[in-house]
Amino acid sequence: MKPVIGISLPAANILHSCRADLACMKAVAEAGGEPVVLSPVEDSEYKNILAQLDGVILLGGEHSHFGGPDDADQPTLVSDAPPTAERKAEIELAKEAVRKTKLPVLGICSGSQLINEVLGGNYEDHVRRRVELTATRSSGREQTTEVAFAAGSRLAEIYRRKSITVPILHHKNVKFVGDGLVSAGAASDGVVEAIESNSNRFLIGVNWHPEFDLEEHLPLFQSLVSAATRKQLQLTD
Repeated sequence: MKPVIGISLPAANILHSCRADLACMKAVAEAGGEPVVLSPVEDSEYKNILAQLDGVILLGGEHSHFGGPDDADQPTLVSDAPPTAERKAEIELAKEAVRKTKLPVLGICSGSQLINEVLGGNYEDHVRRRVELTATRSSGREQTTEVAFAAGSRLAEIYRRKSITVPILHHKNVKFVGDGLVSAGAASDGVVEAIESNSNRFLIGVNWHPEFDLEEHLPLFQSLVSAATRKQLQLTD
C-alpha cells in the first residue's frame, strides 16, 4: 500500500492554489506516494486527520507584511497582519504535525517558515531581496541563488552534492532557528535557505519550490515518501 502524504494548502491562497498543490500532488505520485490535499479550517480534528496519514507537506500561505517605501533601506522584523481564522487553523495543523506526531514533514517556502515558527524560531523581512524580486518579477526574469548544504546534513545526502541553485521566491529569512532545528543550507550572503531536524526524524524546510522542477528535485520527494513508508511499516508491525 502506498504511503499517504497529506498536502496542506490554505484554500484562500490564490498564489499557490492553481499551481503548487497540483505540482506537489504530481511530485508525490512520481515519488511513489498517494497524495491528498488538506485545507486547514477552524475546529478541525487534526489529531484524527493526521492519524490517517503517513507524511505531511506544508505549503503554507502568504504571511508576510511588508513596510512601505520609507523603510525600504532597513531590514525589519516581519509584522504579520492579524491572523485570520484560516491562518490560525494552518498554524494549529502545523503544530499538531510537527510537535505532536512523529510523521515525516516537508515544509516548502512559507511552509518551511511554519515549521520554524511552531518550534520557536522567527524571521525578518529581507528587504534587499524584496527589491530585487520586484524588479525581476516585473521584467519576467527569475532570480536565483546558490545554496550550499551543511556538511553531513540530510539534504546534502538527499541531493548528493554540496550545493544547488534554486529560485528565490520568498521575502523572509531566518533570524533565529527553532528548537531542535539546524541550518541545513545557506546562500552566499548567509541567508538560511533550508532547515532540518537535528535528530533522525525527517523534518525538513526549504525556501524554494522543488515541486516546480522534478528533474532536479524529485529525490527530495522520494526521500519523504521513503520516510513515510518506514513510518507506515512501523505502525503495522
